[in-house]
Amino acid sequence: MRLYRRYRVPVTQALILLKESSTSNRLKDTFRLENTRHKYQIIRMWEQEPDIFLQNKALLPLAALCRSAAPEQLLNQVAEEVGKIETAAERSQISGCTQLLAGLRFNKSLIQRLFREAVMRESVIYQDILQEGLQQGVQQGVQQGIKSSILDALEVRFGAVPSEVAERLNFLTTEQLQQLLRQSVTSRSLEEFINQLPSGN
Repeated sequence: MRLYRRYRVPVTQALILLKESSTSNRLKDTFRLENTRHKYQIIRMWEQEPDIFLQNKALLPLAALCRSAAPEQLLNQVAEEVGKIETAAERSQISGCTQLLAGLRFNKSLIQRLFREAVMRESVIYQDILQEGLQQGVQQGVQQGIKSSILDALEVRFGAVPSEVAERLNFLTTEQLQQLLRQSVTSRSLEEFINQLPSGN
């Protein structure tokens, strides 16, 4: 009533249910008490199609709770969309909200892994690493530039990098190094990265 008196526009009430439960499907869309009657729309997130939520970054936190035959694939898609947000502060805020709500449906380790990989793939930090590799390649040689970028990325993420890793990179082709540059920011651990190193020529 206060909203209507102030703005003189229709007021639509909605109840958004985030997680399915034994009582969620029995809720009525009307509340009555003596002379008071409130009618509201019930939105059950697990019944909603995800497309509209994926297209609006403000709605991404709800997207992971939508209907899907492959929930983990949907979560990965949501993580990728979050990673595309250009502004770091906005990306961090929406990522935090999305991961919080995703915890209602998915386990913590899966959420952390998908969001870490997707955000790093799409973030300006990852693009800076690629760009730095190209710039160094012009000045010092393409392979040396990419190798330096790989080692920098590994050091930032995992700390000190064993010298044998750098030595093994010396024997790889440009194509192999380019692939490893991507793996340096998507690997979950230094051990996982090392296990992906080719034997060289």
